[in-house]
Amino acid sequence: MNNTLKNILGVTAVVFLFFVAYIAIQVSLNNITHRATVISGVISMIGGAVGAFGAYKAAVWQTKKALEYDKELRTREKKTAKLEELKNTFVNSYLTLSDVYKKITIQQDMVNTIIEKRYTVFKKENFITSEIENELVKGLMQLQSFKFIVMNNMEYLPVRIDSLEVITAIQRMIKVLDNLQDLHKLMIGKDAMGIEEFNGYWLTVIDEYESAKKAMQTYVFDTKKYIVDEIQGNE
Repeated sequence: MNNTLKNILGVTAVVFLFFVAYIAIQVSLNNITHRATVISGVISMIGGAVGAFGAYKAAVWQTKKALEYDKELRTREKKTAKLEELKNTFVNSYLTLSDVYKKITIQQDMVNTIIEKRYTVFKKENFITSEIENELVKGLMQLQSFKFIVMNNMEYLPVRIDSLEVITAIQRMIKVLDNLQDLHKLMIGKDAMGIEEFNGYWLTVIDEYESAKKAMQTYVFDTKKYIVDEIQGNE
């Protein structure tokens, strides 16, 4: 039942009550003094009914407004919580990747040494130490978690952020870290690359790494700033 129909029914009820009371007065009363007294009472009763109806409508309106405010408040609280989660995810991802970047620098020195000295015997330790490998695994896990959280909370990202570009930047870095982690496989086994071929591959990977790193840094810093602004504007 909509509000208009409720209003019509309320007014109709009041009019009907007045009509019934008026007929009763006319039928049952002969004494003018008594009639005036009763009519006065009936009018008071009708006034009270109208007042009660008005109070009811005011109470309904206040309740509706209170519910709307409560819903808006809960919506804003949920949005703020989601934005905080996204902000923390961006911050944690950047901190983790900062550690990865340091280890990649060490890996670059190791691989450059292999190329410069033209090694003919290769071991995994020539390309990736256990410490570097652990850091790469941690970085890959962080990136996958990062991507999952962003994908599941795209609707809460500030409008100034292109979520597809953020996801693309994350995916690029995942691919590069995968390549860096598996680098040693290219130089061992029956289908191993020659040192010159490997050198070309290495330059390609490291260029992509630098490019992906810049993209990640840009989106982490910019997005974090926009998210913080959005949180402050939502409070």
